[in-house]
Amino acid sequence: MKKSLLIFFLIFSKSFFSQNGWNAYLGGASTSFLTGPETCLAIDKNGNKWIGFTSSLASSPAALARYDKTTGFWTHFNTANTPVIPNNRISCIACDNSANVWAGTSAGLLKFDGANWTCFTTSNGLPTNNIISLECNGNNVFIGTTNGLCRLNSGVFTNYNTSNSLLPNDTINCIKSQSATQIWLGNYNRIIEVNFNASFSNSSYNIHQIPFVTNKINCIFIDNLNKKWLGTVSKGLVEYDNTNFILASSTYSDIIGVNTPTTNCLDICKGPNNGPLIYASCAAYGPYTPGSNSTWCLLELLPNQDYKAYYVPNNNYTFGDFLEVDTNGEIFISNKQLIHLGGYLKYMFSFKPSDYKTTFQGPGQGVNNKNYKYLDINRVRAGIANRGDMFWDVGGSGNAKYEVPKGSGSHAGFCNSFWIGGLDASNQLHISAQTYRQSGSDFWPGPLDTVNAQCDTNTFSNYDKIWKISYNDINDFRTNFLNGNIANNTYTPTIDIITWPAHGNGKYSR
Repeated sequence: MKKSLLIFFLIFSKSFFSQNGWNAYLGGASTSFLTGPETCLAIDKNGNKWIGFTSSLASSPAALARYDKTTGFWTHFNTANTPVIPNNRISCIACDNSANVWAGTSAGLLKFDGANWTCFTTSNGLPTNNIISLECNGNNVFIGTTNGLCRLNSGVFTNYNTSNSLLPNDTINCIKSQSATQIWLGNYNRIIEVNFNASFSNSSYNIHQIPFVTNKINCIFIDNLNKKWLGTVSKGLVEYDNTNFILASSTYSDIIGVNTPTTNCLDICKGPNNGPLIYASCAAYGPYTPGSNSTWCLLELLPNQDYKAYYVPNNNYTFGDFLEVDTNGEIFISNKQLIHLGGYLKYMFSFKPSDYKTTFQGPGQGVNNKNYKYLDINRVRAGIANRGDMFWDVGGSGNAKYEVPKGSGSHAGFCNSFWIGGLDASNQLHISAQTYRQSGSDFWPGPLDTVNAQCDTNTFSNYDKIWKISYNDINDFRTNFLNGNIANNTYTPTIDIITWPAHGNGKYSR
């Protein structure tokens, strides 16, 4: 076990490009500042952000970078300024409740207590020096290696592998705690449930085999319903409801304007509504991404195939690979490659949901699953929008979406739009004609008031959706209404029946 006093290299950090809840965190550095790719992101108990890098160069300027929440400075640690660090190859970082920071390398396990660095190796009890995953839970540090699972508690290493336990494979790609005595391990094409007794003297293993090929499991997220969400190499995001494995790209196939990842989902964190949150690309078609919006967003998956997308405001915010959420709900994002920009390095982005405004954000000038729905009865499946055009994927691929027969891949038409014109009292022609939204929309949802023939922003927002009900919904409602089940609160109608805009008031009463 090696120890070292803290020696550090400080770089001032600058936060700018702040827009609509998004911030970029930059560090001053020249284009010769080459750390190697980022590999992981973590937030310690004090709110400081840690980024790991991997480089085969002994001269690499950073194996780890810490962003100090209080001072706004980046501190870089490497083999040169902190000799106890065995190499500049950091694979994973985890933080415990005692404010210690743990980092895995290909040559040992690092611990930083705020002042000193310590390196643990096989001489201290590790099964191998190649550390590939970490998880802190209470007084335990769980260590995933290429030679099994290791648990560190009060300075004692306990190893679990295929030789001394029922662990089916010794490669532990990721670890996630569900409780003080239950953890989940990610392997290849399967996840492993490990249960310990209270004293950790016994352990049991349940293997949950995925029925399709996912290859490596990169990460595991457990939501508030105890569902497991897996980031995989070959199938993107996979949901496990504790019985079945389901492709998220299949369950959420009607997401508008965002690509649910089908390959290599690297990280998942808790979203603003407690759902699994991932960084995703937008499917905006050509000019239909408004303004300077880039092609990236945060995508949160919600129950009942619902979702929320939080779009980056412009191309200053590039792709993201690693996600962490702090105690205030602010989400931090880092990506594999550092990007040089005018003497600065883009280290990290953040997103504060409370500062985010959704008006006209995202592709297709605000197209989402509330204002774009599918009419899918009988043998037709048609995409319906609410701003003067329909039947095409305005918020996504731009392809035709009037499919007949349903499921055939054949489309009877591409797009249908409103063109309305008329003459005023002075014989002047006025026209509203929707084309492909390349210059905006001539139509908006919501009624005109009967006094000024205008529609304000609040009214627009309240009506920016499509209400969808079926023949069965109406018959079900009628039956329960006649039986008194609505009056006695034993029956709840669908949300679209409850919110159906049947009557107005004031200027909208006629």
